[in-house]
Amino acid sequence: MGKVQIDFLAKSINLPKKGHVDWQDINVVGEFTISRGGEGRKDKFVQFSRSVREVFFAQPLRRFLHGFCLFQEEFELWGFDRSGAYGAGLQSIVDDKEMLIRAISSYILLSNEELRRDTSITQNGEEKFDQFSRSGEVPGPSIDFESGPIVQPMRLITRGMTCYKAKDESKVIKYSWSSAEKNTEVYLLN
Repeated sequence: MGKVQIDFLAKSINLPKKGHVDWQDINVVGEFTISRGGEGRKDKFVQFSRSVREVFFAQPLRRFLHGFCLFQEEFELWGFDRSGAYGAGLQSIVDDKEMLIRAISSYILLSNEELRRDTSITQNGEEKFDQFSRSGEVPGPSIDFESGPIVQPMRLITRGMTCYKAKDESKVIKYSWSSAEKNTEVYLLN
């Protein structure tokens, strides 16, 4: 992993118990501190956000990331997506211990869909391909593409545009968040 240190992570049960953990393997992040929630909360959030950015950079099609900060007597649950961070507010470790235990237990049991990982891409070793639908459930073409993106967001808050080079060099696959207020590219191309 990079220079950012995280205190807690949940990874896939399919990965080896010991050995190198890469940012692309992380499902949930957590930060611990001995300071009280009010004192070092801002600094811990900035450090926490760096870890989240590393996960989103390693998993460019990831749509959402769960996490938490654990302070001396309090904890805070967080959710991150490409538009920002959503916190549940500080909770008491003593008074709300069941909530903390349920949250961490749930993090470990979440499926890839619930973790908001992109499940549309099938990976076979280093090879990746995506199956596009024509309409509804009718399968469309399948496109093989290189495993690493040629364009991806560098920031945490972004529309998330990510492009992959297809094996057929006349094609590029583009993934991006769309805005409800703006016309889509399909509308502009028609």
